[in-house]
Formats: sequence, C-alpha cells, structure tokens
Amino acid sequence: MANEWQLKKSGSGINIYTKSQQASEVKVLKAEFEADGTVKQLANLLADVDKQKNWVYSTNSTRLIKRLNDNELIYYTEKAMPWPLSHRDVVMQMKWMVDTIVGTLTMNAHSIENSIPPPKGMVRVPVSKVVWKVSTIKPGTIRVEYFAEADPGGVIPAWVTNIFLTKGPYETFLNLRKQLVNYN
Repeated sequence: MANEWQLKKSGSGINIYTKSQQASEVKVLKAEFEADGTVKQLANLLADVDKQKNWVYSTNSTRLIKRLNDNELIYYTEKAMPWPLSHRDVVMQMKWMVDTIVGTLTMNAHSIENSIPPPKGMVRVPVSKVVWKVSTIKPGTIRVEYFAEADPGGVIPAWVTNIFLTKGPYETFLNLRKQLVNYN
C-alpha cells in the first residue's frame, strides 16, 4: 500500500496523488487533469519560461538562461516560501517532444547544478525532476499526466514538505488552464 498512489486532493477535475519513495522521506507527486487546448499550445506555454511566474504557484521570477535547440532549454526560477523559510531557486534543463500527428507531448525537466551560483539568501533546490505526458482526447481537449519529485533543500522537515505537496500543483494547474485557453 505504501508504494501505491494515494489520492490527496481532488477538485475542478484535477486529481493530485502522492506516494512514498525509497530514496527520500519526501513523497513523489502525480497529477491528472484535462484542459481545453492542444499539445502544441501547451508545449509553447511550457517553453515560454519567462512567463511561468504568471501561472506557476509561488514563482517570483523565471528567466531563460540558454536555448540549446528548438526543443531544449535551460532556465532559472525563484520560488517564494512562507515565513520563516528562505526562498528557493533552481536551474532546470527542459526537453520536450511534440507529435502533432498522434497528438502527444512528452516533456522532461530536471535540476542541474553548478550552472550559476545561487543569489545571497536563496536556498538552491538540489533535486527537482518533472515529467509531463500529454495526449489529445479530442480536438481542442488534452489530458495531462504530471509527475514530480523534489528535494527542497535547506532545513525543512519532510513531513512539512509533504503537508504542502498538493497545494502548489493544484493552484498551478488551475492557473495553467486559464493561460492555455488564450495561448498560441
């Protein structure tokens, strides 16, 4: 039972699950939901990292560091944390593949170290891994499966991280739906 996904939050057609992992006391996350839009729109929205602060929960700023090719980039993000915790930052490498004929998108992102030093007062997130698996249900409607694993770094007990594990993704996906409708 401990290694099975457990539904932790459900609302507005968004289901958030967690499960334990062997490598860390912090749980891994899975989200499933449908949204109006296309895989191409979502790929473009995800790749527009400078605008992530408009829809990704508790994001203070984001910026493109380097575009490696048409489907791969490196970007920087600063995340706000509630008092008394220090804000976090992370450098991510993101790669995606869109198949417009089949109507699928696969995106993988992971944290990378030593690319730029963290600003003073920030805690660098040492581990962050994200996978998006997106498929077209019907024209104009996509189904999203999102998986995430992270170590927020610094001194945060795992039980505190696990308590707040569902709020950020839930709010992010509500915001993503609003952004996606008008995104090209």
